[in-house]
Amino acid sequence: MQTELQKLIDKHPLKESSDVFIFYGIDPRKPMNRTTVMENYYAALEKIGIDEELRKKRNILFHSWRHFFITTWRPYVDDSIIRAITGHRTIEMTENYTHFKLEHFDEFRKIQEQFSA
Repeated sequence: MQTELQKLIDKHPLKESSDVFIFYGIDPRKPMNRTTVMENYYAALEKIGIDEELRKKRNILFHSWRHFFITTWRPYVDDSIIRAITGHRTIEMTENYTHFKLEHFDEFRKIQEQFSA
């Protein structure tokens, strides 16, 4: 992913500037607008067989990958690293994307069972 993002940066018409948007609109100094992003997102989902009905049924959202990534890695990686990767400035934002599952608590349950034995 990093390699592909770097390719986009290298092609950017204002790449010499230190403050550019990778995904820019008509004006390369401004970010791509939300409508364009969402239209392309839905088109990409359609290409892989996820139509609007399935998307709604499975609750697939634009930030679904972010939720999945943070929830999956957070039990194993320090929060400061998660925030650095995601760009979150606060732990509260990271919490917003975290959805713990019961299996995340298996280690805690095992330790607790040792105390009750």
